[in-house]
Amino acid sequence: MSVISTRCKEVFFRKHLRDHFQCSRSAVKDGYCKQHHPESRKALAIKNEARYNANILKRASTTDVRLAELEKANDALEAENAALKAELEAERRRASYSLRKFKK
Repeated sequence: MSVISTRCKEVFFRKHLRDHFQCSRSAVKDGYCKQHHPESRKALAIKNEARYNANILKRASTTDVRLAELEKANDALEAENAALKAELEAERRRASYSLRKFKK
């Protein structure tokens, strides 16, 4: 007595081979293997979406922290730049005054 195992109903197309293929696994439920059964696919899609959303939230929180650090550093650099500009302007005024005094 031989046991007849039916193959999974899933048929897919491989572009590089330009041909249709049927899944080679044996059917478990409703003519589909465990991987290609619609319920399994839905469960996997839900799981993947949850993982994707968690990664997006994680990236967003680290990006916000990094952005805050960069804004703080930028503010410090702008303050330093303003101080250096004021110092340069004062030095120019002193030099200009010295030249006027020297020319007389």
